[in-house]
Amino acid sequence: MNPYKIQEERRPGNTFADRPREAAGAWPDAPGRWCPHVDFRRSEVPSAKTAQGRSGTSLSVVLAAALLLMPWRAGAADMTATIRGEVLRPGSYAIEPGDRLSSLVEKAGGFTDAASLHAAALTRKSAAGAQGEELRAIVLRIESEAGPGESPRGREERIRFIEALKSLTAAGRVPVRLSHPRLMNGTADDVPLADGDILTVPAEGATVAVAGAVKSPGAIPARANAGYRDYIRAAGGATADADTKKEWLLAADGTALPLTRPFVAWDPGNSRWEFTVFRGEAAPVRAGDTVVVPKKTARIAWLRAIPDIDALLVRIAILTGKVLLP
Repeated sequence: MNPYKIQEERRPGNTFADRPREAAGAWPDAPGRWCPHVDFRRSEVPSAKTAQGRSGTSLSVVLAAALLLMPWRAGAADMTATIRGEVLRPGSYAIEPGDRLSSLVEKAGGFTDAASLHAAALTRKSAAGAQGEELRAIVLRIESEAGPGESPRGREERIRFIEALKSLTAAGRVPVRLSHPRLMNGTADDVPLADGDILTVPAEGATVAVAGAVKSPGAIPARANAGYRDYIRAAGGATADADTKKEWLLAADGTALPLTRPFVAWDPGNSRWEFTVFRGEAAPVRAGDTVVVPKKTARIAWLRAIPDIDALLVRIAILTGKVLLP
């Protein structure tokens, strides 16, 4: 049956009210992308005699009527969520209030074998708005508090860096932890969906990026069981102005984690001080992650007036998904 036009049949007992239901049932559902729009066109002509023995126009025997199904984009009253990347049926789907992440994955047929669940990204309109305001406030603060620079080169670097900050946009990302829909169902990881949500499930990556104060920044082939120090060495090692006490990781899931820990740290779980040297790596490094080696910002004259500049740069990376260093 042609999904865009269904010719009315002469069937006793059928009314116009029945036709939208029948037609909609005949059209395979494509939630959220295309929705049936019903438009009746009929010509009222005198019938010889209806089943009741009266002449006139009969809705039971329609001589000329057409039911048209017109594709249309979901309107403002419809709620949709989109899923992209490594799922069996990527696309946009209709959602109801209370629907959760697992239901969207189920509608898309589940993940492919190539899916990188830890690198999945959920972006949301409301989050983008709030994050955009926070980003603008951070950039304005850095611009207003940064010093003028002690040399022409320093002043040029300051101008370039501020302009680069202003060009960034908030990603609107909401951190998620994906797993099989059945495992997610009923857990805190199964977050409620909002209208316009976009879930992107990338393919498993093959590299780890190393950024900042290293001799050869760039992408390094990911290796099993390799730690962040291995990737820094593969990038030629840290430069002389690197702050090796403040290295951090921008994970593929959009979160940021410190890589450098003090020799002794308080363990709140066990209520005791512990030697961190016996804990191994501070955070696992996986394909798609970025290892960041910052410069010693205290040596950058125009940044000295901002004592928490390192924390602000980490926050900018979380908001935008991009690492930008002076």
